[in-house]
Amino acid sequence: MSKSKDIDVYLQGELCAKAELATKLLHDIAWSKWTTDAMTARVDPIYKQAREISYWLLSNDDWYTENEDRYE
Repeated sequence: MSKSKDIDVYLQGELCAKAELATKLLHDIAWSKWTTDAMTARVDPIYKQAREISYWLLSNDDWYTENEDRYE
């Protein structure tokens, strides 16, 4: 497997894990009586991780393309 495919598999795994966590969080919010502070404490880390992944995907396209060519 090439290095770029390893990166693709890793990113897919990360994104799927975040999506599953977000789904569970939404379910928890819908079926609980959390206070606003409790929800904020639970959502903030997920939001920060999602922003980091989004930033990485958007800002590292050139790096990915350069390395993709090198490993093929």
